[in-house]
Amino acid sequence: MRRVALLVAAGVLGVSAAAYAAPPLPNIHGVDPVSGKQVSLADYTGRPVVINVWGAWCSECQQETPALKRFQASHPGVALIGIDVHDSKADARQFYARNDQEWPSIYDPKGLLASSIGAPSAPTTLFLDRRHRVVAVIYGAGTLARFNAAYARAARRAA
Repeated sequence: MRRVALLVAAGVLGVSAAAYAAPPLPNIHGVDPVSGKQVSLADYTGRPVVINVWGAWCSECQQETPALKRFQASHPGVALIGIDVHDSKADARQFYARNDQEWPSIYDPKGLLASSIGAPSAPTTLFLDRRHRVVAVIYGAGTLARFNAAYARAARRAA
């Protein structure tokens, strides 16, 4: 019965039972489109990480940003990294300013990095456990409830 409940919950969050055996993501890295600083997954070793694929052009990304900000504020131990896809740096800066966004992003103008980690479009939000294995994915605009449920799954994963 517990396995069935896990599989049902996994389907709701968009992740299969096979994700539990997934290897850690490779060290994704790149330049932040706003600050110009290097951003690297390796900087967050041992911490759960949320990767949010977004674009300033994406209406669903704009829709979910307030919930993502509330999620980040309520989970200070979680690292949040954005991947800015199919965008210009100027549009990314405007998006950050308009939304008072503070977390770092990796500039991915062709969407190749996002695609390489299994994020086919924006918005997609991946939840990584402390070993940086994908344990939950939200496709489309997330809500605070969906972010919290996915994080609860990542937090339960043993390091």
